[in-house]
Amino acid sequence: MGRKEAKMANDDSMVFYTIDDVANALRISMLSVVKYIKNGKLKSFKIGRLVRIRKTDFEDFLKTQNA
Repeated sequence: MGRKEAKMANDDSMVFYTIDDVANALRISMLSVVKYIKNGKLKSFKIGRLVRIRKTDFEDFLKTQNA
C-alpha cells in the first residue's frame, strides 16, 4: 500500500487501511469503496468519524471478487 500500515502487533488482524488506501490499491474511486462497504461486500469499522478496513477483511474481499 502507498501509506504506512498501522501495526499494533505482529499479526495481520491488527493492520488497518483507510478508504483511500483501498481505493489506491484497487485503482478505483473512494466513492466505489464506500459503495462496497455500504453494500456489505467489504467489512469496515468506525472509530469516531474515521473508517478503517482490516487487512484480513480486505484480503477476504479480494478473494470473493476473484471467485
